[in-house]
Amino acid sequence: MPAAVRANAVDRYSEKIMTVAQVPGSGFATLAGVHDGKRIDLWWKGAVPAPVKAQIGAARAAGLTVKTHPAVRSSEEFAAGVRRLESNSRLRSSGIKIESILGNEDVSAVDVTYSSLDRNDVTAGAAVKKMVEQLSGMPVRSVSRGRMLPLGAHYDSVPRISASYWPRRVGG
Repeated sequence: MPAAVRANAVDRYSEKIMTVAQVPGSGFATLAGVHDGKRIDLWWKGAVPAPVKAQIGAARAAGLTVKTHPAVRSSEEFAAGVRRLESNSRLRSSGIKIESILGNEDVSAVDVTYSSLDRNDVTAGAAVKKMVEQLSGMPVRSVSRGRMLPLGAHYDSVPRISASYWPRRVGG
């Protein structure tokens, strides 16, 4: 099977798996098509349900390798942690804006990018890490400073959120 055809198959079967996987309470965490065009990696919390197993079987029958890995939390639990951050007035009034929260593959930890009005604040990273961990209930793997915010900037915009393949587009 040519590489382009395999890559298209990975995309097609990834979509099919995600269609049946993103059911509330299912345990779905993330899914990633590997760049070699031959493999799909799926992270799952708990037992993989029968409809997902059926799509995994179809992908394998098409010549793809599908590996399932245990996940620490589901995509729903990740999203709930992010919602706790978004709704927290202490974070919004701190002068710090969370720009992005990116979960690693098993959603066991997050990487955070933030902005701050105070260009001299060298302790903001540690404060952001502590605040995100306390409010979201998720450990922070790394914190990085993004762009400088202009005076009068709004801190209530939704952060960019991603956990590997899930979700494809959230926030702005």
